[in-house]
Amino acid sequence: MSVAPLSALEAFHKAIGRGSEEECFAVVDFWATWCGPCKVILPVFEKIASEDMSGKVKYYKVDVNECREIASEAGISAMPTFIVYKKGSPIDSLKGASADGLAKLKLLKDKYVGSNLAACSTALDQFLDLKYKDVVSFCSAICLANQRLVLAGVLKDNQVKMMIVLRKLPKNQF
Repeated sequence: MSVAPLSALEAFHKAIGRGSEEECFAVVDFWATWCGPCKVILPVFEKIASEDMSGKVKYYKVDVNECREIASEAGISAMPTFIVYKKGSPIDSLKGASADGLAKLKLLKDKYVGSNLAACSTALDQFLDLKYKDVVSFCSAICLANQRLVLAGVLKDNQVKMMIVLRKLPKNQF
């Protein structure tokens, strides 16, 4: 998922899910072209967006100089400011260019939306139910979903299941 720019108030309302009956989440980066910390943290925000495979969260950025109406409505007083919206209402925010803060924002997203851990755990269950014929195809499916770190968490949390997976590994392959 990429970070889409927003420049009109109506587009902003639609993006954050205002008036929507669907369960929708959006994370908006309010930034300014003159803001050095905004430029430094943007690649971190873009990386978080690109690694989000949930499909449940949309990522946006708003240049507060070009979109004063949006910035005013959102109550932006510092840049960068990241706001998490659910159905058009802010549910959390972070002010400042902190990579640690963005990591916490990612954890908040996982709290509200759910993480990729559930998807990975489902893949493990499907493997054990013979959806995947071998360990290589299972690992390929996980890698395709960009879930290496999540896989490690699932493997740690599902040790009994992993013993079954390890027994299925060809002895001379590894």
